[in-house]
Amino acid sequence: IQNLESGDIVVELPRLLDNIRNIIEHTRKLGTRPRIMAKAFHASPVIADLYREAGADRFACLFPHQAQALAYAGFHNDIFITQPLANDAVIAKIQYLIQQAQANIKVIVDDFIFEKIAKAFGPQSGTKADIVLKVDAGAHRLGVPIEDSGNLTEALNFAQKCQKTFGDQLTGVLVYGGMAYEAGSREQLDDFAQHHQRLMQAFLERAKTRGIEFRDVMMGGTPTAMTAPSNGVFTEVITGSGTFLDLTSVQMHLARAQNCALSIAACVTKIVERHRRVMLDVGKNSLGDPLGPREGKITYGRVYADDTRTRFLPADIFISRATAGVSKLSTVDQETMEMLRQNPQRFVVPLRAEAALQDVGSAYVSVGNEIIGELVIPTKNEMRRIAATTIKMKKSAKR
Repeated sequence: IQNLESGDIVVELPRLLDNIRNIIEHTRKLGTRPRIMAKAFHASPVIADLYREAGADRFACLFPHQAQALAYAGFHNDIFITQPLANDAVIAKIQYLIQQAQANIKVIVDDFIFEKIAKAFGPQSGTKADIVLKVDAGAHRLGVPIEDSGNLTEALNFAQKCQKTFGDQLTGVLVYGGMAYEAGSREQLDDFAQHHQRLMQAFLERAKTRGIEFRDVMMGGTPTAMTAPSNGVFTEVITGSGTFLDLTSVQMHLARAQNCALSIAACVTKIVERHRRVMLDVGKNSLGDPLGPREGKITYGRVYADDTRTRFLPADIFISRATAGVSKLSTVDQETMEMLRQNPQRFVVPLRAEAALQDVGSAYVSVGNEIIGELVIPTKNEMRRIAATTIKMKKSAKR
């Protein structure tokens, strides 16, 4: 592992397998089943297969190229497209998956895209898909509002409209708990989860009085989904970031440092003792925070200690700036500087694992300090090429 270059991604296999098992076991304890968000592992068929072997064969995809990558790799049993399908070209790709790859597809519907979804996937379309009603519990992103449990008329009327149009194709309802990412403590996280459950329960009870029942009641958003207590409201949780775990997971008290399976090879290039700063070559801006600047600062993540492995940097070193692949660490104490001087090769963990994997193509797989193989991480363009090649081959075969 000492021969890696700065910026190389390393996935520790035992931790990855533990994380996958923990997701499945945790959701079962909640009385639900897991649906795995493919964007968290860039729709890698290898990781999808690890999930399937562990007992999770339902996947969610944010984008069509991820659905294509999974479907053409044989994971076409149950794919849920969680992004609203408003673009005609995207809709055509999903229709092709249903027709040619025999993929079982779920799509969301809300009031804004209702007509398009009805036309493309409704009973008369020829490319029928399961329909999942998207409701909004306060994120103010997508869906019909249920945040005021005392005024559910709009949501109930729309649900009735969907039932009339789609009939038994209307199989599910989804709420996204993305507001939980703003939680400042585990207690706040639990409050978010319970709040979403109360709103969903109120909606389901009122819908039942109108003759509307849902087979699948889904909670999306890993922090909320993974902390929701078991009370019989939800049948399915959508989670993905637990695959690798990262600094965000640690900060939100969803994991500990020793659970994180993905890290980035780095090397100290300069120690400025007078200013207690260290320059760290991370190969590229792999530590980037996709959520944007916070409090006027550009935050590229933090690195933390891992008591079980000495190769990580110590806790509470703030990365204040990252340019041209070099990060500047500030407020480093004397003991840390001495440690880094003696052993400049280190590994750091990104704020978001999926951002670090963006367009890298592959990652090394390790067991402890030994590299045992390489994991292919399909890029967006590679997923599209795979899909295009598969489509071309199938058309040629028909001729």
